[in-house]
Amino acid sequence: MSNYCTGTFIGQRVIDSSISVGVDQKHSLKFTLSFTPTKRYPSAFGAGLYCSDTILSSSSILHGTYNGVTQEASLIEMANGTAMFEYQCKLTADKTTSMTYLHGTWKSLINSNIFGKVVMISEPDKASNSLSGIWTGQSEPAAELADFLIPINPIRWCATLFR
Repeated sequence: MSNYCTGTFIGQRVIDSSISVGVDQKHSLKFTLSFTPTKRYPSAFGAGLYCSDTILSSSSILHGTYNGVTQEASLIEMANGTAMFEYQCKLTADKTTSMTYLHGTWKSLINSNIFGKVVMISEPDKASNSLSGIWTGQSEPAAELADFLIPINPIRWCATLFR
């Protein structure tokens, strides 16, 4: 597996079996994630899409760090400006199937008594359906704003385009 990885990951966040909190034990996840082994923060980033979750809004932002040597990531998931979940996970590539997996643990940042395992698989891009990638560039202010000394800002976007 390349040290860089980007794509749409689908899977589940499962509450540890020792916990009985009166809530759903499994939550379906769909994330667009990018893992870039750089020293710049964030080196792991993306967004989550929740179609039918009544607790979270329809989307979330994920950011954190990724180690390209160990292929381990630490991510924080934010929804509506609030840190909701922390993930400690590892990317694994199955060479026989050419599939990429993300597996590890998670914990709630709202209720520290809720934690469990997370398992996801990267969906392959299909030109007729979706395209995932890291878009890089910079935002340059319009020439007429030069007097305001607005800086040129770098852009790193993780995006999946669905048809």
